[in-house]
Amino acid sequence: MLMLRSTCAVSGVAFLIAWGALVSPSRAEEPRRTEIRAILNGATFTFDAQTGSMTSLSYPGPGTMIEASPDKASLVDLAYPINDFQPLRLASRFSKGASVDVQGDQVTVHWERLGASRSVFEQPGAVAATVTLKAAADGKSIVMHCRVEN
Repeated sequence: MLMLRSTCAVSGVAFLIAWGALVSPSRAEEPRRTEIRAILNGATFTFDAQTGSMTSLSYPGPGTMIEASPDKASLVDLAYPINDFQPLRLASRFSKGASVDVQGDQVTVHWERLGASRSVFEQPGAVAATVTLKAAADGKSIVMHCRVEN
């Protein structure tokens, strides 16, 4: 059985962090994008190379547990408070230029500036995030660590 554990370190404004991917319809209508695959403790993770979002997760036995197109997929999603309107979303699915580094038993995804859900509001400064997924020593768990800086 695959077990996911997470830790989170956040500095600055309080954020809501949600990890996961949203299920979406077929990818057939979308242009082909580069994907990065990693296997950690038997679980196969697929990341979109441009956004850094996790587009799929599968594990022997249950099979595919998450499958999403890059525009619906996620890995980190933050609510950025603004005075004028409902909270602005900063998320991997709105981002470009993510760095996805696969090294043995871990994957590190880094965004220098998370992309925003809409461009109507000026976002002062940048909100950076780093997510690390690491195979745990028990041979079946994955440990997730997220660091957000603003």
